[in-house]
Amino acid sequence: MMHRVFCILCLIIICADLPAQNNYVYTQYTQTDGLPSHTILDVKQDYDGFIWIATSNGVSRYDGRNFVNYFVENGLPDNDINQLFIDRNNRIWMLPFANTICYYKNGKIYNQKNDSALKKIKIDAMPLSMATDGDGNLAINTDQQVIFLDKKIRMLTTYNKDKQTFLGIGNNKANQIVFNIHSSASPDYTDEYRYQNKLGLIKKEGQPITNHNSNVSVYDSVLNLSEKDDKIYITDIAANENWKVKKISNIVTTSRLNQSVISFNTSHGTYLYDYHQKKYVDSFLNHIYINRCMIDRDGSFWFATPADGLFFLSNRSVQEIADTRNKNGGIYRFA
Repeated sequence: MMHRVFCILCLIIICADLPAQNNYVYTQYTQTDGLPSHTILDVKQDYDGFIWIATSNGVSRYDGRNFVNYFVENGLPDNDINQLFIDRNNRIWMLPFANTICYYKNGKIYNQKNDSALKKIKIDAMPLSMATDGDGNLAINTDQQVIFLDKKIRMLTTYNKDKQTFLGIGNNKANQIVFNIHSSASPDYTDEYRYQNKLGLIKKEGQPITNHNSNVSVYDSVLNLSEKDDKIYITDIAANENWKVKKISNIVTTSRLNQSVISFNTSHGTYLYDYHQKKYVDSFLNHIYINRCMIDRDGSFWFATPADGLFFLSNRSVQEIADTRNKNGGIYRFA
């Protein structure tokens, strides 16, 4: 299989608070290598180690050597897939730009036409994100509602948003599914809802937050972001933590990579921020628009781009440079 290897030269970043990019060597995968599209919207790794890639023209599974592609004719409700989500049963959920959902399991794609459990789920708007809890329950978040399912994909309950300001969905420290909305009493407060087995949705009123103008839901928490002057103000609602960072322009998405490191994926690369160290610690692909960033179980990085395919950065390459700066390896010892 042919692929191109890029050596990205170190760029000078004007802002002294942001790290200059290292001389990392990336592998780029495109349609030439077997992907169904250059437009990559999401990338995830399942529990078997396969890399799943959502594109504008189908979903691809990568085993380290070959890409296997899935399209409408294989069971997808739509070829344009916005996000992927891996649940505790290793089902690969696929969220299209449509009012429907599907998942892959044991060689088959299950959708709302061929699966009796999925047929019973009424989705009134495009799925935006998903979450799961310690019991394997699932939540599907749309513009209109949050749909709760048990691990066998049976309906539990539904929360209708009714034009409320929704601040994202994720997990609290007890690994329960939580979501937050602005309180009707004050825009400076949020009401938290959490799902608990046998009790259903439990509401906790009046949690203070900064009045944010945007939000990002990440894997294991809910982050709310707002910009003011040269700072980004972040509230981790589930963990009840607040901090501020140096502003980066044109943020596209945000991902939590471990318990202290967040990636800001922007129109000009990905930046890693360690909020325990209170500083930016690395940057990648500073000349490329990044949709999403993922770290796999080996600690290697994957970058999804809207026009340049998929980039891979081996953990060995990152570790070599990290070890030259920090004999303990810094943040890069993810294992």
